[in-house]
Amino acid sequence: MKREHRLGAQDVTVASLTPLSLTRAEAREAASYKAGDVVISVRSVEGLERDKLYRVTSTLPYQNSITLRPEGGGAEVALTLGHGSKAAGSLAAFEVGKREFAAGDEVKFAITDKDCGAINGARGRITKVTEAQIDVTLHGGRKLSVPTDSLAARGLDHAYAATAHDFQGATVDRIIVGMTPDEQLTSQKSFYVNISRARDHVTLVTTDPGKLADRIQRETGERPAALDAYAQRLSDERNAAGKVPQNEPPSPARDPDRVPQILREQAQKLRQAEPPQERTDRQVEQFLAQFEEKQKVKEGPIR
Repeated sequence: MKREHRLGAQDVTVASLTPLSLTRAEAREAASYKAGDVVISVRSVEGLERDKLYRVTSTLPYQNSITLRPEGGGAEVALTLGHGSKAAGSLAAFEVGKREFAAGDEVKFAITDKDCGAINGARGRITKVTEAQIDVTLHGGRKLSVPTDSLAARGLDHAYAATAHDFQGATVDRIIVGMTPDEQLTSQKSFYVNISRARDHVTLVTTDPGKLADRIQRETGERPAALDAYAQRLSDERNAAGKVPQNEPPSPARDPDRVPQILREQAQKLRQAEPPQERTDRQVEQFLAQFEEKQKVKEGPIR
């Protein structure tokens, strides 16, 4: 995209927060966190302030507890997790990393930041980026300017691909869907959620179309005919590539012993042609070379 001048030439590196997407059970286990992770509590509970960033400083899996320190400074908070912990059900956990953005990038906001007007799930395109600020025009037309050290910028992510969960409710002209035949989301009819996002064209990428069709039918009670048709076509092509029809005489390339005989017969006919001057030895040699070349193109190298 940069070579095509669809993106700005200069990247700006931003400290990022990638959601860990812990399940409720995982959020109650200290082993799900590591020192350096960042958590946000969606409510004020057990010594945590709502929407405030905390850094995980230590974990004690055998006690099922973690220690947090406010990113802006302050006293540490020790949390004991487990089924009885109210804080465990309030934590959103993130992994710390870095991302690079340039003008023209498609992006989405993964964290709500009321101060910047950013909402989790909002998508748009970067119009300008500097070391201090990122300007984004949302798909609805609204424009945002977010400081690169803000919570909104730290939750900014590229939006060239999305999970089926992220993409619900969105519609585009064309879509490419990647789906393995073993993924658990098939039981939630994710196949139909994915392919219904496009107005004009869908490309499905999978490792085994027949197995995927079986899985969808088993989980949803419906069988997509297009997958069966494609699986059958692949099978037919594989069979045709490795099989010679029984009633078809072998071609010269498939019957190496006949090649010299055929060449000699064709050369003899040329030499006997009338008038003789029309068929010189050089023309004969040219014909044989052309004949061999055509056989290579049609049937492969002559052995």
